[in-house]
Amino acid sequence: MPTLVACCMSWSFLIGRGASVRQLVGDDSVGLSDWSLWLKLWPILVFVPLIAGVIQFGCVIAAAAVASQRRWIPIALAGVAMSAFAFLTVAHNFPDA
Repeated sequence: MPTLVACCMSWSFLIGRGASVRQLVGDDSVGLSDWSLWLKLWPILVFVPLIAGVIQFGCVIAAAAVASQRRWIPIALAGVAMSAFAFLTVAHNFPDA
């Protein structure tokens, strides 16, 4: 999920030169369509990483409980950290009119 968030944000803001604020787009039709896409994707891209992070944290707890699965703890913690970063990045770029 964090990779999908990075791709969507890169497309909207870096490649499309969009903005999270509608007034900064101006009358540019491409910028307006990118902003509209960001407006529609924002709820999905903010809540799915949060849910994924909670599920991955549950995997950390489950792996800690079983001795043979403890080798997966660092991988699951990395997933939790990436999901948290994706959530905070998207939440910070709230689409504003």
